[in-house]
Amino acid sequence: MVQMLGWKYRLSIKELWQDREDDDDDQARDVAPEVAKRIRALAARVAAKSLRLSAELDEIAERFECVPEVEAPAHYFNGALTDLYNAGDDYRISVS
Repeated sequence: MVQMLGWKYRLSIKELWQDREDDDDDQARDVAPEVAKRIRALAARVAAKSLRLSAELDEIAERFECVPEVEAPAHYFNGALTDLYNAGDDYRISVS
């Protein structure tokens, strides 16, 4: 993927669920922990520059960590993903 100019950070997660054919809830349960791990890694990298962004990313990671335990995993996953995309827009993070 070509990174767009103006993005400060990049977070690659799309390949985690691309080309999977299992149920949306099963997919969400399986993928969410790795998404959370990658978000936490980004939060650690940005902490020196922006504690606010780091804290927001940690909160989003917590949402992804909860996905395997909730009643509607795909719905919860999609809500957390929306929050991640919104943070990406606010803080110039390319999420792909």
